[in-house]
Amino acid sequence: MTHKEKHPQKLKIWDPIVRILHWTLVIAFMTAWLSSGQWQTLHEWAGYTVGVVVVLRIIWGIIGTRHARFINFTYSPKEILQHLRNMRHGHERHYDGHNPAGSAMVFLLLGGLGLQAILGWLLTTHTFHENALIETVHPILGNALLIAAILHVIGVIISSKLTKQNIAKAMITGKKTKKRQE
Repeated sequence: MTHKEKHPQKLKIWDPIVRILHWTLVIAFMTAWLSSGQWQTLHEWAGYTVGVVVVLRIIWGIIGTRHARFINFTYSPKEILQHLRNMRHGHERHYDGHNPAGSAMVFLLLGGLGLQAILGWLLTTHTFHENALIETVHPILGNALLIAAILHVIGVIISSKLTKQNIAKAMITGKKTKKRQE
């Protein structure tokens, strides 16, 4: 076994801003979801945090580093579906940054969480306080986002196994193993 095989090269993929925003969003969303209906002040502050993080991530997705910019991981619906088909058959192409399924989840979660934060904020305003439609949609969207987050984690686990990459660890360290040349 060569030195390169024992110690594969690590690539810096996700910068500290992406990683901090990602994990802050995870914590804030889970805090908001778990505190819903029980600790209103905590729920609201967690929701505000979600909103701020979504705005910051959108800004960083426009001006940030290479793998943070949305333009570098935008795929067509056809590419996303093909990627999911490949995963279902136990195959996945290596991507340095987000794969097509991960990309779709980034956009789904950022959009959904942004909408959720806006709806929650509207419920605190004089005009929309106790608005029946928003009061109905807000918890339904929260549960749908939890399901999406669970699917995201499952996708990360499957993709990690298929690519032999620890994607969750990469979102902590910022580094992924470089694909070996065949």
